[in-house]
Amino acid sequence: MKNLSVLTLAVLFIASPAYAKTPAADPADEAQVPINSQDNHPGEPVPPVSIPAQPAGPALRAQETRLLAMQKPAYEAETLFASRIYAHGGYGAFGNKITTYDGKTGYMAGGRGAWIINHCFLLGGGGYGATCPAIEREFAQEQKKLKFGYGGLELGYVFTPHRLLHFSLQALIGAGGIGYVEEVITGRDEYGNDIIAYEGEGDAFFVAEPMLYLEVNVTEWFRLCLGGGYRYVAGVDLKGVSNQDLSGASAELLFKFGYF
Repeated sequence: MKNLSVLTLAVLFIASPAYAKTPAADPADEAQVPINSQDNHPGEPVPPVSIPAQPAGPALRAQETRLLAMQKPAYEAETLFASRIYAHGGYGAFGNKITTYDGKTGYMAGGRGAWIINHCFLLGGGGYGATCPAIEREFAQEQKKLKFGYGGLELGYVFTPHRLLHFSLQALIGAGGIGYVEEVITGRDEYGNDIIAYEGEGDAFFVAEPMLYLEVNVTEWFRLCLGGGYRYVAGVDLKGVSNQDLSGASAELLFKFGYF
């Protein structure tokens, strides 16, 4: 009986809760975050919160691409020419040319302005006039100094305008004139003042002048340009003056100011 009592006490001691081993903590349970744990009643299990993983790398970029695609209009037709103007600006410029006319080297001064579309396309106008030397011809047995100038529509294109050094191509298409005008005193009025009349001869002509420029972006609003081209003249009908006399090569130093 004594042995039976000792065996019974040993079994009861091993089965008691105090002797039971505590299970190891699960790492996954430690990562669970309770929600409003202060509102839970003591002894109740705390429900875990699932935190979704954030996309990274290619997955994040793919998600951004999908969001951008959703922002595009549902229908956008493809066209041969763009229907929207993305950027525009303009400029005004003055320049000096060294050119040839009447078989001599001469100088011309003038200016131009243009609307700039998408930083590249130019639409504007300009004009130039000869300063020296003057073209001289004999009219009415006298040597006359002729005035010579031209102007018109200008079209152009700027290549890689964001680069410090870049090229632009421009063409002026328009009309010009050459001739002389002088004052002639024809008499006196009743108060003794001279009566002045203007006499002269002249002619108009067609002109086309393509130019290629090397441009330097000095500042955001200033461009310095050095270019060269050829002036083609046709339709001159004036005594002693031919198309060839007014056609010729030219080089220009141009100063542009504006919003590019």
